[in-house]
Amino acid sequence: MINWNSIFGKAKACMESDTKQREISQYIVRVVLGQEKLASGGSGSGSAHPIEDAGKQFISVMQSEIQSLAVPEKSEDFIYGNLGPTAVSALTNLEISDISARDDGTFVVSIRFADNLRRQSLVPERYPDGVSNIAALLNHGYGYPNGLHAVRGVWKGHGNDPIYSLIYREGAHFIENSINVFMRDYAKEYGVLRIEPSDEYILTSP
Repeated sequence: MINWNSIFGKAKACMESDTKQREISQYIVRVVLGQEKLASGGSGSGSAHPIEDAGKQFISVMQSEIQSLAVPEKSEDFIYGNLGPTAVSALTNLEISDISARDDGTFVVSIRFADNLRRQSLVPERYPDGVSNIAALLNHGYGYPNGLHAVRGVWKGHGNDPIYSLIYREGAHFIENSINVFMRDYAKEYGVLRIEPSDEYILTSP
C-alpha cells in the first residue's frame, strides 16, 4: 500500500523549503531574461522573451512618434519641433542595451540610441565642444523665451554652403510622448510598472 498523503506531504515540504524556493526563483529569472525556456505541456517548448518584447514594443512606439515629426530637410517647421530626415534616421536607430533583474523581483530593460549623439558645432573654433547629446537637445528644444545668437558655418555632411543656425527651436518631446503612449496602450499588456528616462532627458529648467 502506498501512503499518498505521506508522499504529497514530503513533496510539499520540499517545494516550500528555502532551497527549492531559491531554485524556483532563479529559474523564473532565467526564463524572464530569455536564458531558459519555460516548459509547456511537457514538451519542453517555452514562451518567448516577454521582457525583451516589452522593450521592442517601446522602441516601436518611439520610432513611430519620431517619424510622425518628419519634415523635409529645408523645412521652416523645425522651429516648431519637427525633425529633418537626418535627425529622424539617427533618432530611430534604437536598441536594447541590457536586461537585468533587481532584488525586489522586478526587471529592468535598458534602451539606448545606437548612433553617436555628439554633434559638431557650425563654428567649431568658437564652440569646440559642440552638442554632447543631440537627442536630448531636440527633445527639449532651445532658445526659449529670448532666443540665441545665430551662428553661421558649414553643416558637416550637408554640402559646402554655409548656413545659419536657428535662434530657437521648440522641443519635439518625443521621449515624453512615447512614454505616455506606451503606458496608456501597452503597460498592462506587458506588465510594465514605469518608464524612467535618464537624467539628461529630464528637463529641469522652465
